[in-house]
Amino acid sequence: TNAVIFIPRRAEHCVQLLRQHNVFSCLDVHSLPFFLFPLDNDVISMEERNTFSNFHVQGDPTTLFNFAGGLLQLQELCGGVIPHIRAIGPAAKYVADSLMRLRREQQAALAEGGRGGAQGGSRLRSDGGLLSPGCAVGGDSDPLSCMGVLSDDSVLSCAPDPHAPLVPPVKHILHTQAVRAKTRIRPQGAEVSSGTGVGASTPFGALKTNAGETVGPSPSESPPSAFDPSASAGAAVGEEAGVWAPQIEVAVLIDRRVDLVTPLVTPFTYEAMLDLVFGISNSYVEVSGDILPPPAQQQKEKAGESPAPPPRAKKTKVSLNSNDRLYDEIRDKHISVLGPLLHSRAAEIQQAYKKKDTLKSLPEINEFMKTFKQLQADHGSLSTHVNLASHINKHAKEEQVFRQLQLEDEIMGGSHTNGPSADLVQRVEEIADSGAPVTEFLRMACMLSLASNGLKAKQMDQLRNACIQTYGFHELVTLLNLDSLGLFRLNQGRSTWDNVKSAFDLLAEEGKTPEGDVSEVCSGYAPLSVRLVQKLHSSPRGWRAYADSLNLLLGPALEVQQQAPHSSAASSAPSAGTGAAAAGGGKAAERQRERARDRGAMKRLDKDGKPTPTVVLVCFLGGCTYAEVAALRRLNQLEGRVRRYVVATTEMINSRTLLESLRPKMPSGTSIPLGSNLAAPYSVPLRGKFEW
Repeated sequence: TNAVIFIPRRAEHCVQLLRQHNVFSCLDVHSLPFFLFPLDNDVISMEERNTFSNFHVQGDPTTLFNFAGGLLQLQELCGGVIPHIRAIGPAAKYVADSLMRLRREQQAALAEGGRGGAQGGSRLRSDGGLLSPGCAVGGDSDPLSCMGVLSDDSVLSCAPDPHAPLVPPVKHILHTQAVRAKTRIRPQGAEVSSGTGVGASTPFGALKTNAGETVGPSPSESPPSAFDPSASAGAAVGEEAGVWAPQIEVAVLIDRRVDLVTPLVTPFTYEAMLDLVFGISNSYVEVSGDILPPPAQQQKEKAGESPAPPPRAKKTKVSLNSNDRLYDEIRDKHISVLGPLLHSRAAEIQQAYKKKDTLKSLPEINEFMKTFKQLQADHGSLSTHVNLASHINKHAKEEQVFRQLQLEDEIMGGSHTNGPSADLVQRVEEIADSGAPVTEFLRMACMLSLASNGLKAKQMDQLRNACIQTYGFHELVTLLNLDSLGLFRLNQGRSTWDNVKSAFDLLAEEGKTPEGDVSEVCSGYAPLSVRLVQKLHSSPRGWRAYADSLNLLLGPALEVQQQAPHSSAASSAPSAGTGAAAAGGGKAAERQRERARDRGAMKRLDKDGKPTPTVVLVCFLGGCTYAEVAALRRLNQLEGRVRRYVVATTEMINSRTLLESLRPKMPSGTSIPLGSNLAAPYSVPLRGKFEW
């Protein structure tokens, strides 16, 4: 019997094709719910390409809906719902809404006494699909397809419409009230209470059920922020009672469109440079034989033989993960410190090899042989990374790369209140004249446009003509896509880049940057997305304390409070953070929250009696760069005893892959006929209104 397995869920159009070819009856069709794949100890990814362009340009939310299913599955595996969810950007809002809707449907399925209740409250079907009311469990129809995702109003509102008004200011969204659910997830054998059974946040702070009932707190209630200690204490108390023990306490959903500058900036960490120069795919990098000889040739060279050089087409595959001790140590280091660090490790390995000459007794030899295998592995790893680092260093010293770095510094650090200078525009145009790849020209042009809040009409025409004349008229589709996203557009008034830089402290002053600051990953530029995560935890009020700063970014911003599931025995006990403390304000409520936080900290202890850090899941929707991963790891070092950051993303990207996803997909040997309407499939005018 032949089988077809769809990951993460089966596609109905593929099933229909199998039926049309009369082979469906001969196949076993299954779904395998693999949503998120671990790339490393602290990074999980869907590895779904072109998520950013699919949602923001094509209006296709499929990948984001699958990501919401992945979060649902992650909650199932990590001890319960994530109590605090913070989201910013239209894609983040869509994922948060989808997650809440999936939870409602699951609870409805449990309340109906369906197969989900018979399985003890499992959130997944046996064939890997997500439970959905109105769909026959185990039937031909995939429950995710029955939800009408593509026709849902919330999806259409997130699709890019250049004629629609700007996204509502964040300050109107930040006053939403956290919705506390009326029901709790039923343990096996317990009765189901009435209500919606899920906590959510809507643009105006209320969750409307299908019957039109509004569920939510009274306007006087103050919802807890992402740093609300009372909720953490409540989780700790529930954990002690054996009721609820979530391993992830905060999830931060960040739309890639909120921070479009970071992918365009040149990173300077070793791992990010490997991705930029070679391209990392699924934690592997392929290197040509002239840079890194194959292992067989390296062994022959060590033996003194002189083998013939391998053909250039042959490539060596190098694994990049934390299993390699040396790579784990240097991956997030600035490339300027790689040389001395690798030299030091080479001296240590050589010194370890010399120990064999001093061995005299069998116990000493036995002890040395225990470390010999690891020593050989470290030696091979050192040889590999010395070759890779040497090639990266050679690439960074190229004259064209050096000129582009100078131009990048002037764009990012300069003040473009009245638009960019003619000199900067001319230097960007020269990149196209030099024959550089189109993605490199688009990177600098988009960076200049973002930093200037758009270009003047004459400057826009100058760069547009340079792009079309050098790279072909089919790049007009690329320019239309960039315009629709606000990456390359006409000037929209006074630049807000200076305000964004100062509000989020994006550029570090030379000589004043504290050691270990996240700005080191890009040589003075701190990723905006990481600063947003820092702002979330720098005040007890979370993002509410920085509403004016968030108004400079693309919204909306949401705060979602998910209701913790309790057992029936503990259902009558009031949860922490409710009552007078939640409804009140001022110093009294603040003191009570501080005491609750202290009690919660005492409860959250590991087996050795030490406090365990709060796990914060940072989700990048539309792609995450290796520079952002390195910056979050630096936060782990700075806040290791308080918080631990874990990255979840739809895919790993860099400037090249992001811009390539916005270019038209043209098969080799084909061309666009003259006179065809290039903008028709995208319905995007060349000039539109967008918000930074």
